[in-house]
Amino acid sequence: MNADIKTIKLKEGWYIKSSFLVKEDGDIVSTEYFTPTNWYPASVPTTVLNALVINGVYPDPRIGLNMYFIPDASDEFNEKHDLLKYSYLPDKRNPWKDPYWYRISFSIPEDCKKRQWLVFNAINYRAEVWLNGK
Repeated sequence: MNADIKTIKLKEGWYIKSSFLVKEDGDIVSTEYFTPTNWYPASVPTTVLNALVINGVYPDPRIGLNMYFIPDASDEFNEKHDLLKYSYLPDKRNPWKDPYWYRISFSIPEDCKKRQWLVFNAINYRAEVWLNGK
């Protein structure tokens, strides 16, 4: 690795929230002026379910029959097993239907402002990345 390259690891300090519950647009959410009120703290890499389990929203699905207290991504499965009653969302909708925001604020040191690379090693499906309102 080049000794001149400085790395800022953004593992800690993230927040997540269902886009269903976020009323602001990305151009607001991705600015330094936005405060993530009632968002769940997270570290990355993590899945949404893991972050919700760590924050006590859902029980750990690896223990006992806890997975039966977590809605499934399939509406048909949820209906068959009456799982939407466990949704944490206000209208008991499927919590996996809408994407989730992952948000972090960070500062770039003065000696690193010439050129930056954002490297996301843990996006396993797809993402829409916002930076400074764009």
